[in-house]
Amino acid sequence: MTSLLESVLTSVRRFPGRSAIHDGRPVTYSQLLTLVRRAAAALPPATSAPALGAVLVNRDAPGYAAVLATLWSGRGYVPLNPRYPVRRNAAMLATSGAGTLVVDGSLGIDLIELTAGLPEQITVVVYGGAGEPAGAVRARHRVVRVDPESGEPARHDPVDPAGDVAYLLFTSGTTGAPSGVPVRQQSVLAYLAAVAGRHDLNPDDRTSQTFDLTFDLSVHDMFATWQAGACLYPLSARALMQPVAFIRRHQLTAWFSVPSAAARSSALGVLGAGTLPSLRWSIFCGEPLTAAVAAAWQSAAATAILDNLYGPTEATIAVTGFQPGPDVSAWLGDGNGVLPIGHAFPGQQATVHVAGAPAARGATGELWLAGSQVAAGYWNDPVRTASRFVTGPDARWFRTGDLVRADGSGLLHYHGRTDDQIKINGFRVELLEVDHVLRTACDRPDALAVPWPSASAVEHLVAVVARGGDRAPRQIIDACARSLPGYMVPRRVLVVDEIPRNPNGKLDRKAAAALLQEGGQT
Repeated sequence: MTSLLESVLTSVRRFPGRSAIHDGRPVTYSQLLTLVRRAAAALPPATSAPALGAVLVNRDAPGYAAVLATLWSGRGYVPLNPRYPVRRNAAMLATSGAGTLVVDGSLGIDLIELTAGLPEQITVVVYGGAGEPAGAVRARHRVVRVDPESGEPARHDPVDPAGDVAYLLFTSGTTGAPSGVPVRQQSVLAYLAAVAGRHDLNPDDRTSQTFDLTFDLSVHDMFATWQAGACLYPLSARALMQPVAFIRRHQLTAWFSVPSAAARSSALGVLGAGTLPSLRWSIFCGEPLTAAVAAAWQSAAATAILDNLYGPTEATIAVTGFQPGPDVSAWLGDGNGVLPIGHAFPGQQATVHVAGAPAARGATGELWLAGSQVAAGYWNDPVRTASRFVTGPDARWFRTGDLVRADGSGLLHYHGRTDDQIKINGFRVELLEVDHVLRTACDRPDALAVPWPSASAVEHLVAVVARGGDRAPRQIIDACARSLPGYMVPRRVLVVDEIPRNPNGKLDRKAAAALLQEGGQT
């Protein structure tokens, strides 16, 4: 394969009549191609690098077609999120420098606010929906409306990628704004080759699609499925709360989600022995997978192979993996009760470092990654790039910030973080970013975001604020919600007389968490 799009078009040619997507109704590969060509007809071909196009769509057949149409035009795609505040989507759009935007017209997005901060004219494709964009948008940008059901298809062939960026994803940043990670075409193709060897999907498989397009695991959902000629089944947020019922109803053969989804099912008591007989693969990634949750899921999907994947966005979706075998319960008493994250994929490197030097076998240290899947750096951010990417004599390394230990066989075990980064339902959250927004919302510097109930098992965030401000808790939460995605918004506010400080005079998050455990006024 030479590009991400070509991996899909090959299946279109091989399996035109097979279902590519089932979003409530089956959509064949041939029908998907028609949707793609209709959206692509409105996108001017990219002529210079780097070329990017944003998409703000639902996870359905027209939405996936918008992603593929952007690739068809020679651009890497930049996913925005219908569930994010417009302010955050607007910041991502402006930072990306995308020259096009495909937006689902049925979403009712405020295009004036979304595009107001753009310095240059872009092409806005309103894909489906009713009504017309406001005149202020039309006055500044080229606006094209396309009907996915009857639009005129593009007559030109796919444009060669103008640059090597397959997609640009934004992760939580430490400075109060999201950070962009450009991922190269060849990095994604290397990943797809690795998982094709691990999971042997085929055209008869029916795979889950549980991740928002702004979550890089969605890239696996889409392209690992379509590369195999299989059928993708997107889950709504409601269906994701009851995955067992969805899997049984559609007889899925491959499941991929964050461990939280399995943990919820286990807590509800619906993972009875043998309840998921259709599954061939149970794949988890995005947060630590406990042996207890893995054993409960394996009991329900006894004939499936369980694969625990690990990888940051900067290393393209996942870069290590561990398959514990049929007896997951054997790992229940191991170490911290979390399944190992395994060994590096073929062609990739994973080493443990202490104080910047390779560690002895058995020592716990920071995980460094190298290989074809590792990104070149952060989007237009040389300072942060220099702090996290290290060029050595033999390779370019990414410092993950994850603490791991390699056992006697080289198997990697996860042991937490070196910094204030956490995971909430698999989403990466830099607490420093939430702190920045929270302090602006409070209009005071002494405020912290604290994970609850702990940094290793986060359900939500709580704002700890020193007494004396004039903002009510509800005002603080509402102000945060105007800038942050829902999973990053504190659920409640704890008001304390004073937030403890560490010996360096900085606010002490661990001490604030202790205050939260003790309770206080809200």
